[in-house]
Amino acid sequence: MLHVRLIGDMVVTINGAVITPPQSRRAWALLGWLALHPGSHPRGAVAALLWPGVLDTSARASLRSAVWSLRRALGPQADDYLCVGNDRLGLKSDAGLWVDMHVVDQLAEVDRIHEAVELGLNGDVLDGFDDEWVLDARESHRARMVGLLEILASRAGDPAAELAWTRRQASVDPFAEEPVRRLMTRLARTGDLAASIAAYERFHTRLVRELETEPSPATRRLAQSLRAGTTVGGSTPLTRSARALVGRERELWRLHEAWKIARSGTGVAVVISGEAGIGKTRLATELIVRVLAENAVSASGTALDLGISTPLGLWAELIGDLTESVESPPSGAVWPSTLRALLPDIEQRLGRRSAPAPPMAPSLERARLFEATVGLVEWASRRPLILLFEDVHAADPASLDLIGYVCRRVAHRPVLMVLTRRPLPRRVQVDVLEGSLRAGGRLAAELVLGPLPAAQIAVLVNEVAPLDHDSVEKVVAAADGNALLAVEWTAALASGQNAPPESLRAAVRMSLARLGGDALKLAQLVAVAGRDLDRNEIEALPIESPDEAAASAAESGLLVAHRGRLGYRHALLRDAAYVDLADPVRMGMHETIGTMLSTREPRLAAEAARHFRQADSSERAVAQLLRAARHARTVATLTAAAGALIEATELVPGEPNVLVELAEVQALLGDAVSSDATFARALAVLSGDDPEQLARAWL
Repeated sequence: MLHVRLIGDMVVTINGAVITPPQSRRAWALLGWLALHPGSHPRGAVAALLWPGVLDTSARASLRSAVWSLRRALGPQADDYLCVGNDRLGLKSDAGLWVDMHVVDQLAEVDRIHEAVELGLNGDVLDGFDDEWVLDARESHRARMVGLLEILASRAGDPAAELAWTRRQASVDPFAEEPVRRLMTRLARTGDLAASIAAYERFHTRLVRELETEPSPATRRLAQSLRAGTTVGGSTPLTRSARALVGRERELWRLHEAWKIARSGTGVAVVISGEAGIGKTRLATELIVRVLAENAVSASGTALDLGISTPLGLWAELIGDLTESVESPPSGAVWPSTLRALLPDIEQRLGRRSAPAPPMAPSLERARLFEATVGLVEWASRRPLILLFEDVHAADPASLDLIGYVCRRVAHRPVLMVLTRRPLPRRVQVDVLEGSLRAGGRLAAELVLGPLPAAQIAVLVNEVAPLDHDSVEKVVAAADGNALLAVEWTAALASGQNAPPESLRAAVRMSLARLGGDALKLAQLVAVAGRDLDRNEIEALPIESPDEAAASAAESGLLVAHRGRLGYRHALLRDAAYVDLADPVRMGMHETIGTMLSTREPRLAAEAARHFRQADSSERAVAQLLRAARHARTVATLTAAAGALIEATELVPGEPNVLVELAEVQALLGDAVSSDATFARALAVLSGDDPEQLARAWL
């Protein structure tokens, strides 16, 4: 009998004798796939599945080599179990084949659920392998185990047994939300509200801590109902959780102190610094959630590290968010028309039109735009206002200048400006902004988030699962202050695994693999876009059913739909999805995103150019860079206009029209030397046979 154990470490025996794995891991993986799918299969299909992204001839050659290695490993009895032909390959299902995965299904079919569970929870499927088909099988098996455990929970005769089976569900798949919601609900029904909230916070920590991701709306709503005192299944009224943010109590207190200063009528700023995923957004969001209960207003914007800075892009997003929460301004307000340059539909959003602002010199246009932004902030701050500027280390210089300007101008308004940034790489402009806020007395707090101390990690470990002292010490030492790693490793140890959990990239790959079709394509396009996409942008993409695709993508748990926008819950999740794309696919999707952006408002032209460059489409990139430069001039950011034109000259060094426009911008900036040199380059390439072109250049 051929005995194949796929759950946990792969072990193969023939008539009780253990088979030594061949040196080729691909041969061992081949046997694992054949055991999962007994019967005969086309060789081409097997080769394409196990060697994806490889030419068919190479894949078939690799398959032949793996079959040869596998036959040697199985020995003289190989032909008793392997069926190898010119066109087909497989394991004989009628030759005494025993596979633990199939036995689990057989036990479940005859209602021997306990036995199926005990056999199926011996570890992850094909532990140590991370092929796409392995991840799919692993995810399917976890879902199967969760379903069987729920059957046992529903049949339990008492609440204690029901909870025990539910806890095992939650430990099977650390990213699955339904088992967590069941556990929260059942704990609340027993009257143990503290444990119910703690279960949510452990799960929340797993997704949010350092990655700053969030559970799904359904899970958050359940947690909110528990904290608000809503009854669950007829239980007694619930009380509010005593702890909402583990390990950052001191930092949260300092944020609250800054908020008190702002709420009293003194506009101030706070800077939260820390590495990617350390919890900056999570901390700021905790404050926002609390102050919104005090009738405050909030808005946020995120700077995009796209390689090309969109002038005032950070503020354009924040202003769009802020207009969702403010009333229509009085009829005499002039700032809405000025802010059209940043948000073309701002007057439609505000329900108030005003006369267009008269044209002004570039040096004055910038001042007028800055004052208009102050006007909006002052109007919104009739109620206490908190503005969140995320990732200012990636912001364009004009956005940083405007942050400093607004903070100085609202010194006597109830406004708190919260800035998050990474400490490295250093950016002089961000350091200068912090220095100016500090020198002007506008910086109420500077918070630096570091790794959690070992004691906090130990508490977290003990909350996740009951481990022995040595195991706790092992996790604490390996986590090095990383709460997410501590939680995941603890859950893995509790489920019987002896190695750290799979990487985040593998988890993202598994979640995306479940989508398929337009939902998968949309999730990949959002990853390539490098930011959230709004509904109009999604509808402009080559997606057959945009709304359905967006809804399905959000159900994956990786993306979230909020205020008409779809994006990844955290940049690290988006990056994991992006790097998994094959180069040709990635380039094609950059072309798709660039094409979509090129049809939208001019402020997105620089972003479109960046995507065309990624797609190796220089001609289209230059067209968008010119468009971006002209837009930058309309919002009085001449430095950004010069930057876009300089980049265009790098792509087309001898294009006279680009050089002439760059020379003009350099002249407006007061850089006569550079302007003359650039114009001389333009004259050198202009045709002497075309006096009209030469005249236009001089004009």
